Amino acid sequence: MAARWAIVVFSWTVAACGDDAAAGTGSDQPDAIAAVDAQVGGGVADAQPDVLDAAGADVGLPAWLTGTWLECGGDLTISQPDSATWRASGSACTVTSTLVWHAGTLDFTAVTGVGCPNGPPTWMIAGTQASFDGAQLTLVHPSLFAGLKRLSAKATRELWSVKADASGTGVMRLCFDANGVFYDGNWTSADCSFIACGSIVAQVKRVGTQTDIWTECQGSCPCTSILVATQKTATAMSGSYSSASCAQAASGTFVASAQPFP
Repeated sequence: MAARWAIVVFSWTVAACGDDAAAGTGSDQPDAIAAVDAQVGGGVADAQPDVLDAAGADVGLPAWLTGTWLECGGDLTISQPDSATWRASGSACTVTSTLVWHAGTLDFTAVTGVGCPNGPPTWMIAGTQASFDGAQLTLVHPSLFAGLKRLSAKATRELWSVKADASGTGVMRLCFDANGVFYDGNWTSADCSFIACGSIVAQVKRVGTQTDIWTECQGSCPCTSILVATQKTATAMSGSYSSASCAQAASGTFVASAQPFP
């Protein structure tokens, strides 16, 4: 019976967020992949002229790409002519990389991490299509979760300590750009007691007076969940949740308190 319930809840949740699981706030947000395709095909990034040498090859990085970009896992600083440094939020992990820019493609090369037990971020790879829409930097590559990674120069970053009614705790990070649009998030449960050991926050939507938050994870036992916050202020959040994985399903209520973002 438990296995059957897991399949039912899992199918319902995936169906609920399948069309636009990458990001967005509000039901009128466009499909994330389509939006990125539009940006790469003819958006702001393409409108920015590359700097070319006498032979027509790209020289250095475009001006719009340089600066500090924020995501829920850390801060990425891109500097002329060809370097990047990523510092993890809340830990001593620091990653350096050389960058190569050519025809809209950004290569992270010579990626080196110090104090990073889990290694460098998986999105610091070669061959990513990079674009900027005025608010978010988007990196697109087939190997990335959902096919893309987003960062923003200006952001509101939230850190929530979450507790289930029965048992289990977790930590959730949510990132919103300067326009209040959700673009990045993650979930961790140190003892794997609630929702999942680790997952991404795929989407946050404001629906009337409630806030819906979806999480997803991949691997040998994929998982998904939805947290429905019927109350959400700057300091507290509460509501109900449903989660499912290949092993089990669970549901109940939760409370959360805001913590300082590291």
